[in-house]
Amino acid sequence: MSALGKFRVSGAAAHDFIRIMFTADTALLAEPGSVAPSLLLTGEAEVIDLVLIIRTGPDEYMVTTSPATIDEAFAWLSAHGKISDEEGAIFEGLALSNETDKLADVVLFGEGSTAVLEELAVGGFAASPCTGSLTMVQLDTVPALMLASPVLPGEPSGEVFELFCSPAGAQGLANAFLSFPEMEPVEVDEYRSLRAQQGTWFSQAAAAAYTFPDEAALMGFVRAPMDFVGGQALAARLGE
Repeated sequence: MSALGKFRVSGAAAHDFIRIMFTADTALLAEPGSVAPSLLLTGEAEVIDLVLIIRTGPDEYMVTTSPATIDEAFAWLSAHGKISDEEGAIFEGLALSNETDKLADVVLFGEGSTAVLEELAVGGFAASPCTGSLTMVQLDTVPALMLASPVLPGEPSGEVFELFCSPAGAQGLANAFLSFPEMEPVEVDEYRSLRAQQGTWFSQAAAAAYTFPDEAALMGFVRAPMDFVGGQALAARLGE
């Protein structure tokens, strides 16, 4: 999954920036470790991408994007992050960085995933329910940020874990995982296909770019009131 874009948004203005730039209900991001899927829209309310927002700290978020939209999404966010008025910067103290090349992303899913993590974890592993739990773990020699995924919980056992670490660490994780005979590696396209068959992947996201949320059946990711970039145009389009 490392081809996904990964942006870090931090600073005192991070929460306001996330609220204004994305359509997610920010109440879902109240605590570190919370996660919300969201849309990133143009000013005309066209969908740039369906993203995942992960709150990684009190004043810090990580946003993951589709591979095809990394440059466009980062440029769009960066431009808005620099907006100012006569009183100065709107998002004073905001820091926005593209960490796509610094963070690899590995998904471990399926029945038995927890048992694998328990065996590899240094100092023990407390299994987390798939409700957006975010923890630091060390698996063998690799430190990783682990998200118990709330977005793709389709396994009967509810075992879906997303692991963020260095690219070198990801190779170490892959080697460690493949030492288990029951482990089966899959490419990202096959992973998406498997999850789409289970109804736990946003299959409409791939075709959503530059359509409108209502056309792409994505209104479930749009909060009310529509006080975000593209919100006025969307409200006018919907006659609200």
